[in-house]
Amino acid sequence: MIPVLLTRPAPASRRTEAELRAMLGSDWPVHVSPLTRIVPLSPRVGGGWGTIVVTSANGAAALGRLGLDPRIPVVAVGERTAEAARQAGFAARMRGPDAAGLARALIADPPPGPVLHLRGAEGAGDIAGTLRAAGLPCEEVIAYRQEDAVPTDAALSLLAGGAPVAVPLYSPASARRLAALPIRAPLLVAALSPAVASVAAAMAPERLVVASEPAGAFILRELRALVLP
Repeated sequence: MIPVLLTRPAPASRRTEAELRAMLGSDWPVHVSPLTRIVPLSPRVGGGWGTIVVTSANGAAALGRLGLDPRIPVVAVGERTAEAARQAGFAARMRGPDAAGLARALIADPPPGPVLHLRGAEGAGDIAGTLRAAGLPCEEVIAYRQEDAVPTDAALSLLAGGAPVAVPLYSPASARRLAALPIRAPLLVAALSPAVASVAAAMAPERLVVASEPAGAFILRELRALVLP
């Protein structure tokens, strides 16, 4: 069996681990070694917002922490992020599978403004800039930052070996963190998007596939095809 290495922050990796074991079997070798740690921030955000945009579950988790009014409608990237916002007590709906899709949806059907985008210090795309360029007032607030985490000894051993290792990669930043490690093993990479694949390609993986849609179910479908004969 080809081992799978999960490198996202611990909560997301543990969730993915459970999904993989349900998909591949409880005895499949799945190794969790977060390369990123999430640090919540509590910036001042003021008031008067007409709509809040969240593009990750970590952004959704900041809704309550920042004292925002739960009557403000929330739009989210992906259904999982929307559900995280609902769990925080906000009425939320998905408006796109990724940041670019959400921006297009908001430009085509403008929400009440001004718009507040809660995001991490690292992130692909510029939703606030895209909306402003289209004439929609939008400000962004950094609600959390991502820091490097130390890989486990088991992860380093896997990457230093001669046997293939499968890795799902969900962001360009996570691909860069993986690429910074010493790697000798043949990598089988499932990338969430072409942007992630572009960074992952620098590691010269043995196989590199891109999810047909930028969502968790689709990247796991590609990963399953990589590890099963």
